[in-house]
Amino acid sequence: VIWGPMLFVFIWAATPSSQTAFFYFLTNDLKMEPRFMGWLTVVEGISSVVGLLIFQLFLVNVSYRKILIGAIIASIIAGASPLILVLHLNRDWGISDRFFALGDTALLAGVGQIAVMPLLVAGARNCPPNVEATLYSFLMSSMNLGGMMSEELGGLLTLALGVTATNFDKLWILILICDLAALIPIPLLHFIDEEQLDRQVVDQQNAETDDIEASSTFARPDN
Repeated sequence: VIWGPMLFVFIWAATPSSQTAFFYFLTNDLKMEPRFMGWLTVVEGISSVVGLLIFQLFLVNVSYRKILIGAIIASIIAGASPLILVLHLNRDWGISDRFFALGDTALLAGVGQIAVMPLLVAGARNCPPNVEATLYSFLMSSMNLGGMMSEELGGLLTLALGVTATNFDKLWILILICDLAALIPIPLLHFIDEEQLDRQVVDQQNAETDDIEASSTFARPDN
């Protein structure tokens, strides 16, 4: 049952990324110093925690597929926001580059955290007894391997478009391609069988109840 979520996690994490090129845009073109980049990391961490709380409070009982489809659509919309910064549209709207970068980072981190939580919850709920650590390692390995491929694919696209540490003329194209690539995992949602996941949870709960009752019967002293 867990192979479906693992495959989805891997493909989703493996979609190309423009983060490296965008990082150089922030530091070399917009002249954002290391201290401010550190603040972006702090905002990213806080937003991830907020996304986790939102999932726990409002979305924990919502269908996995609904959350994932909504998160993918939201991530595509949020993922297009760096285009505003690259094209300097925020300046036309009277929004500073730094303020917009903070908001953009917060939005992307929060949406990303909400999106990944259903997969982790599905894995945790359907994990066979005594292999919890192994399952978590598999999920994280799939995510990390996909992240490595994402960076490599993003690097190839960056090279193909001629984007460098000083030339950002086609950075907006790179960001747009990477953003739309988030649509790729949607067909893989059929690998996540929610009914089967729920049935397995019920079966595990019934088995645990039987074990407890059997243990209680065995431990009860004879009269």
